[in-house]
Amino acid sequence: MVAEQVGDILLAVDEACANAVEHGHRDRGGLVSVTARVEDDELHLVVADRGRWKPRGADADPARGRGPTIIHALVPDVVVTTGDAGTVVEMRSPIRRGRSRTSARCDRGSVR
Repeated sequence: MVAEQVGDILLAVDEACANAVEHGHRDRGGLVSVTARVEDDELHLVVADRGRWKPRGADADPARGRGPTIIHALVPDVVVTTGDAGTVVEMRSPIRRGRSRTSARCDRGSVR
């Protein structure tokens, strides 16, 4: 994976986890599971909670609520499933190969 894709995936998973903790479990606590696996040339990630989905209310803070938009912008295939058993965010992304344009090469302690 190239460095940009790793950063995008980490941010998307972080947003999904933050939403699961804040919105999925709110005041009563609970577990959030994160699984990741490689299937052929694709990364499959799942973030799941057993909390209750809370739709965005009319009185919601307009400076918040960007997590889903960020996730969809960073990962090409996202499916969110909600129900009485909790919320599951499934993310799939093809694995890009090659060197990152922003990566540095290290050799004997020096950066080139």
